[in-house]
Amino acid sequence: MTVTGDVRALSPQQLAHAERTMLAIVEKHHRALRQNSRSTRVSANGTERGNRRLLARYDQASRDLGFGAVMAVDPSRAGAADVAFVAGRVP
Repeated sequence: MTVTGDVRALSPQQLAHAERTMLAIVEKHHRALRQNSRSTRVSANGTERGNRRLLARYDQASRDLGFGAVMAVDPSRAGAADVAFVAGRVP
């Protein structure tokens, strides 16, 4: 089973805390598996670079179509995860 999701944070510190928490959960899972000799894999990874690249592509497409620049907004003013609409189409 693969589970994916996103994290919205108001500051780099909040994002770092969320990442540390997720990695601690992964490590706890791995320790439990080693004790029980079970085989599975759990991982957590961030995609901040991917988000920036996707924003750059949106921005360029918007400019090319004459709609102007697309810029990141303050996360406290953001709505649902916009990437959900293109996640399956953009690596």
